[in-house]
Order: sequence, then structure tokens, then C-alpha cells
Amino acid sequence: MLDTGTRSLIPHVPGLGEIEFIHAGNWLEHSTLPEHLAVIGGGYIALEMSQFYRRLGSRVTVIEQSEQIAAHEEIQMSRSSSRNCWKKKKELFFTLSTEVVSTRPSAEGVRVSLKSNEGIEEFAAAHVLVATGRLPNTDDLGLESVGVKASKRWHR
Repeated sequence: MLDTGTRSLIPHVPGLGEIEFIHAGNWLEHSTLPEHLAVIGGGYIALEMSQFYRRLGSRVTVIEQSEQIAAHEEIQMSRSSSRNCWKKKKELFFTLSTEVVSTRPSAEGVRVSLKSNEGIEEFAAAHVLVATGRLPNTDDLGLESVGVKASKRWHR
């Protein structure tokens, strides 16, 4: 077994490369608190970071593609997490069953375009945090040249 560590999984979202987004690898480098943070992803890292920024005073919008937050967890845990976040936190919003279509720089910081069953909408945020998962650091090691196969569960 090789333990090479992991890095943030950055989704292919048009315009994401044009903005300075926050992720698990660089969030400590940001010294300003965003007034409004858009969080792409609804897993445990997204939820932890959302609560962290909310407790510091940011307004936070969590954008999750699935119908529930913490989708990889048991449904009861997901519902409990959702209820607790709603109950205790004002200014912490969840947008479920929603896809981030694009991002672009703007005077406010970032414009985020979303697609849901209700259609396309856009909103402004000061910053975007990407928390869509982790990838192993194995893709550029040349493992296949020595006959080692990486687990398929980590590759997208």
C-alpha cells in the first residue's frame, strides 16, 4: 500500500479558474473574512468550513448537487446535521439539488450561476470555497509503468 496523501478535488466549472477560490489546501493563506461565502459542496469538509466561517461572522451559502447535505452519510445523520445547522445558524443557507453552472469575477467579488429545477439564477458572493471531495496524489507517479493499479473508487 502507498500512502501518497490527497488534494482538493476541483470540479470543472466554467470560470472557476478565473477567480481566486478557497479550498482545503489554501484556506489558511486568506487573511480576510468574506462577507458572503459561497461553498460548493455539501459533504463533511464543506459543512465544517461553513460553520467555521459562519461562526466568525460570514454569511454562508452551501450549494450541493444532491438532495441532501452529507449525502455519503446515513440519511438520519444528514437530516440531523441539516436541522442543527438551520436551528442554530442564521445566515447559513443550503441550496440543494443545485449545480454550479459558472463563476466569474465581479465588483462584489464573484458572481455564481446556479441551475436547479426552478431554472437558472445568479448571486453575488465575496469568495467561493470549493469542498467537493479529495483526490489521491497518485495520478502522476507512473504507477501503471510498474504494474501497480490505483483504486478506482478515488478516480473521477
